[in-house]
Amino acid sequence: MDYNQLLAFHGTGLVLAIIIHVIGSALVGLLYGVSLPMFPRRPILLGGILAPLFWSGVLYAGLGIIHPTLQARIDWGWFIVTQFAFGVVAGFVVARHERISTMQHLPFVVRAGVEATGIEEEKPEDGSEL
Repeated sequence: MDYNQLLAFHGTGLVLAIIIHVIGSALVGLLYGVSLPMFPRRPILLGGILAPLFWSGVLYAGLGIIHPTLQARIDWGWFIVTQFAFGVVAGFVVARHERISTMQHLPFVVRAGVEATGIEEEKPEDGSEL
């Protein structure tokens, strides 16, 4: 497209951008929704440091392949700062929510869904069944 075509409004492009944004937002929300409860004592650590670091790394590596021009135009310093800010807020929201009964007493590998021999559910200290 030439410059004038790029300046023109394209309804199809808007709809496609909205669809891509909704799918991307849902995937990021799924990442946070699945991973934050796995570290119940430190949601701000995971939400503010680990997830944004992972997400920024994936985007940095992927954009070089998908769209190198876009990658060259992103201010990666501010991008990472905004990812950390979003992550800290998400972790803070999770930390402030009412605690509900979960499988926190189980080992991490069980909570993560790893299936391997030798892994079994731990029993509560009082000897009662789960």
